[in-house]
Parts: sequence; structure tokens; C-alpha cells
Amino acid sequence: MVLKKVVFFFIKILSFLVYPFYILFRKIGKPLISLLNAELITLRLKSKGVQIGNNFRVGKNPTIRVGKNTNIKIGNNVVLGDDVYINVKRNSELFIGNNVHINKGVRISSFESISIGNDVLIASYCNLLDHNHQFDLKSPASTKYYDCAPIKLENGSWLGTKVQVNKGTIVGEFSIVASNSVVTKNISKSCIYGGIPAKKIKCLEK
Repeated sequence: MVLKKVVFFFIKILSFLVYPFYILFRKIGKPLISLLNAELITLRLKSKGVQIGNNFRVGKNPTIRVGKNTNIKIGNNVVLGDDVYINVKRNSELFIGNNVHINKGVRISSFESISIGNDVLIASYCNLLDHNHQFDLKSPASTKYYDCAPIKLENGSWLGTKVQVNKGTIVGEFSIVASNSVVTKNISKSCIYGGIPAKKIKCLEK
């Protein structure tokens, strides 16, 4: 009992001594590490020919794969959240505009072309896939051959949490796609869509 009290006492003393350093790390250390991480990732991407604008910010554990002969442009004030996965295959392209927020766990996989406009918000765990495995229902789906078609998110669009955007689709300017929806056809401008597959819920009255 006495030993337990002594241990708790020393833990309190240690916590009291460490706490100022903990606060200092949270206020100064973590932001510095985040800036350093973003700068190192920026340098690596630029060395592969990626064009990156100002104020590029990156969260924890990003995966960014850049194939050969790719065309990748990232605008100003782009934020990538934690655990974002970006894969741009050989001879493919990815364009990200200005003031774009790509949140935690988002997956962007370009085998042909994905274009994201300005002021776009992509919520956590969305998928943007511009390709499908080729299949014929008589044999296993191919892991070598894909059907591809471009994806475009126009300016000011917003994807809710866990939205999937399939190949060959356009999400119109200022439109919103509700959480957990699957986009299989074009989304009209200034409308709200939702469901599997995503269907029109309402549009801006003109």
C-alpha cells in the first residue's frame, strides 16, 4: 500500500515536470514536424516532375505514388489529411486546383485522368477511381487490363464522407454528393445527389 502511494507520488511529480515540455511540443514541435514533413514530400514530388503551388500541407502517413511520364499539377493552398492515398499510374494525369481540402483516408487512383477544380472539399474516406478491372462474367476479373475514363470534379463541389466516384463521371460546379453515395453518372451543376447509385435530390431554384 505504501509502495503504491510512493509510485503514484513520483508519477505526479514526473507529470508536473514533463507537462511544460509537452505543451511546448504541442504548440511548437508538432507544427514544425508537420511543416518539415510537407517540405520533404514536396521536394520528393518535385524531383519526379510534379508541379506544386504554395502552402501545400500534408497530414500523417500519406502514400503518393508517381509513375513514369505522368502529368501532375497541384495548386495553391492544398491540404492532404492523414492517411491519404494517391496513385498516378504511368502515362496518366492528375490535376488539383487551388484551395482544395482532401481529408483523412481519401483514395485517389488515376490510371488515365482525374481533374479536381478549385475550392473543392473531399470528406474522409472518399474514393476516386477512374478505372475498372476488365471482366466478362466467364472468367476471373483481370488484374492486368482495365477500362478507364476520366473523372472531373468541378469548382466548388463537395463530396460527403465515404463517397465513391466511378470512372467517366463529372461532378458539376457547386454540387454536393451525400455521404456513402456512389457516383455512376454525371452530377448536374448546383444540385444535391445521394444514394447508390447517386440520384438527384434537389437543385438550386433559378
